[in-house]
Amino acid sequence: MANPSKRIGTEWANRVVRHLRSEGLVSDAIPQHGTVDEGDLWVQSKRGAWVMVEAKAEKAIHLSQYMAEAAVEREAFCEARGLNPELVPAVAIVKRRQHHVSRGYVVMELAEFARILRRL
Repeated sequence: MANPSKRIGTEWANRVVRHLRSEGLVSDAIPQHGTVDEGDLWVQSKRGAWVMVEAKAEKAIHLSQYMAEAAVEREAFCEARGLNPELVPAVAIVKRRQHHVSRGYVVMELAEFARILRRL
């Protein structure tokens, strides 16, 4: 991969997938298909609920930008799979520098968090 930033981001997404799998969850990276971005990976809860993930490994953290990207990418993710976007949370998993992958940050909007809690 020629672009170092792309390589770092792909490696981070793959580390997140491996960690989620080690926790017994079903997860996989989302391959790029042309110009439509469907997020970086997905994970399913034990009950089968989908979550679309935008993985970020950057020096500076830009939460507002991540949430805007995740919202757009969730729409494409759901459309490609015939899912209702209202039922698929979109989160960003942000690399925490100098820490194990399990110590990364999971970022979501408050409304997203409330929807998840109502379904538990």
